[in-house]
Formats: sequence, structure tokens, C-alpha cells
Amino acid sequence: MKWLLVTIVLGIASQVQGQSLGPVSPESRPEMHQLFLKEPVQKIEILEYRESGEPIEHESAPDGKTIYLRGYDGKSPVSVMVINKDGERETFVRSRCDINAYVPEL
Repeated sequence: MKWLLVTIVLGIASQVQGQSLGPVSPESRPEMHQLFLKEPVQKIEILEYRESGEPIEHESAPDGKTIYLRGYDGKSPVSVMVINKDGERETFVRSRCDINAYVPEL
């Protein structure tokens, strides 16, 4: 009887643990990339594909030196317009070589 109870408890524990700590499939992870800036910026005004002008969904890290891109195609250069720390507008282009895949911590 004791052995049966231990087996049932361990079985339930492993099921609960598997549900909360199970592996995350690549399909369920958001497709994200990141690009790094030389200096922190106050605001990102525009971030778009250089060729088409199509906007790219993005967010800035709290330090102002990293931009996270959602749904970036992984191939195209992007144009970025920012307000730098001095309050001036700055525009630059980053090639696909400067944009890295990023997997957010889960």
C-alpha cells in the first residue's frame, strides 16, 4: 500500500512539474531580433525596412542601447530614426549583419 501511494504521489508531481517546466517549442517562441546602439537614445521615432519603408514592430531596452525587433525577416537592412541623448534627431541604417537573433528569457 505504501509503495502504491508513493508511486501515485510521484506520478502526480511529475505531471505537474511537466506542465509548468515543460519544453517550449520553437513555434511558440516569439520571433525576435535585436540591434545594439553605440550610445543610449531617448526615443526611437522610426524603425522600418530600408527598401520598402514598411514599419517594424519594436521596443527599446530600459538602458536605451538595445532595440528589440518583432517579426524582422532576418534578411533586409533597416532604417532607424532616433532622438539621441542630446535631443537631436539621428538617422542611420543597420545591415542584416548588425541585427542578431534574440530569444527572450521565459
